[in-house]
Amino acid sequence: NNGLSGSIPASINGSPDLSLLDLSRNIFSGSIPDNLYEVTGLRALNLSRNKLIGIITEEISSLRALTSINLESNKFGGTIPTEMSTIPELATLEMSNNEFKGSIPTEMGNMISMGTLQPTHVNRLCCTRSLFFSLSVSLHLESNEFGGFIPSELGLLTNLRSLKLANNTLSGTIPISLSSLKLASLSLHSNQLEGSVPFGLCTLSDRSKLNRLAVGCGVTCGCCQQDDDYCLTATAANGN
Repeated sequence: NNGLSGSIPASINGSPDLSLLDLSRNIFSGSIPDNLYEVTGLRALNLSRNKLIGIITEEISSLRALTSINLESNKFGGTIPTEMSTIPELATLEMSNNEFKGSIPTEMGNMISMGTLQPTHVNRLCCTRSLFFSLSVSLHLESNEFGGFIPSELGLLTNLRSLKLANNTLSGTIPISLSSLKLASLSLHSNQLEGSVPFGLCTLSDRSKLNRLAVGCGVTCGCCQQDDDYCLTATAANGN
């Protein structure tokens, strides 16, 4: 938070050994320079809370060493490139509070670090958690313009601990596959969901550290209570 402004310098690719880039909480504008995708040793990228615009191109998949991406609170738009799901060690993806649209790609169920890697391995992927953010395995896409269904493939992300899809225009039902996850936080409120909350989600607190489930209106929930902010919620205290 240095009050830096202007565009992100295109010369940033002149630092081949750069592994950490934190430009968060500044006033940077413009789009991400293509040269940034040439910093192939980059392990953590934090561009959150700026005024950046444009789309995220498929070239981001060239950053094969990334473990965490934080683009939260900018004005990025367009769709999520499916190629992002091929980054092998990506364990934290924060894209909330932007203008992304389209469907959530089903390919996101293939993200390796969120799915098949052992949690002990995930915790070792990045040794700089204090500089950026805790490397809790998380997928945060809330407060965008995503539509369509919640992909059932997200249930394959067995290492996932936090899933936030609230404040979009998602429709359909909540996938039963999410019941297989060991989540600490699940936010689905302020969408256009219908049907019932899968019974397995109501019993998550029996086998994980689920602290809060927020599903919003339009669905029925046997373990939820009324909430003035989110309509229907369940917590560790009442979600069992």
